[in-house]
Amino acid sequence: MPEINPSLAGHHLDGRAERGNALIRQWKYVIGWALVILILTSVPGSALQGAPSIPGADKVVHALLYGILGWLTASALVPKHHLRSFTAWIGIVLFAAADEWHQRWIPARSADWADWGTDAVAAAAAIWLFNMASQRRELVA
Repeated sequence: MPEINPSLAGHHLDGRAERGNALIRQWKYVIGWALVILILTSVPGSALQGAPSIPGADKVVHALLYGILGWLTASALVPKHHLRSFTAWIGIVLFAAADEWHQRWIPARSADWADWGTDAVAAAAAIWLFNMASQRRELVA
């Protein structure tokens, strides 16, 4: 039976654990913000009745929520690559569609495809802005 060098024992597992920890560190803010979105969109509409009714305010809120999600997602992508950014955007768009669908089941809420479109555009804009800022930083450095 071959001997195992004690200094190498578990080395392969340690490397996987390190990669797993790095992955968690990179994506914890994305996951956390996605949970914030789900919590906020799970609030029954009757709880929002006291909020001022400003035309288009809901679209601004959607743009902020999903813009932040897009920015956080772009910052978690390592290495930066256009295909990864596009794939991440598709994931956000699917998440936004699922979020709108889930709102159908929340009392006094509804699914609004215009909200979904706002989510998609805001996420795309944030990912693009993050990538442009990253490229500019790399050029300056």
